Amino acid sequence: MARTSHTGISLRRAFIGTSAWFTAALVVASAAHAAPHNACPDTESWPIRSVSVSSCAPEASECEMRKGADIHLEIGFHAAEKARKIQASVEALTDGKTVSLPHTDPNVCSVLGCPLRPGTDYTYHTNFYVSPTYPTTKTTLRLKFTDAKGKTLVCTHIPAAFSEPQ
Repeated sequence: MARTSHTGISLRRAFIGTSAWFTAALVVASAAHAAPHNACPDTESWPIRSVSVSSCAPEASECEMRKGADIHLEIGFHAAEKARKIQASVEALTDGKTVSLPHTDPNVCSVLGCPLRPGTDYTYHTNFYVSPTYPTTKTTLRLKFTDAKGKTLVCTHIPAAFSEPQ
């Protein structure tokens, strides 16, 4: 009898543990979605493995970014060479103008640790705020990493649209 009771408790613990893990996986999965992206034109870049943006709907052709929202951005990439002192920039490219978007972690090394090792995959993440003062417009976000000499290491374009809050 005690053995059956013990097994019942073990199964219930296993189910609760699995259920908690599944719930946690759903929360993490809903945090950011794969984003459409393209290599920056006329720029050599390390291989990009993935791009995720919290406001991007699954399978969307552009990421909607509501004014007043905090956006989480992640990029997975493969380091092609050793690199130190790497800066990240997030910019909106609209109507021939480039506007820098302040974000939480412009120092890539503070997020990933440097030097980056060649042949290694990394995932960088940052957050930025969509100011209510931004125009309601379609735009392209450019996420770019440069080294201390100004050489571009990673560069991608993400189609986006700044929109009014709901």
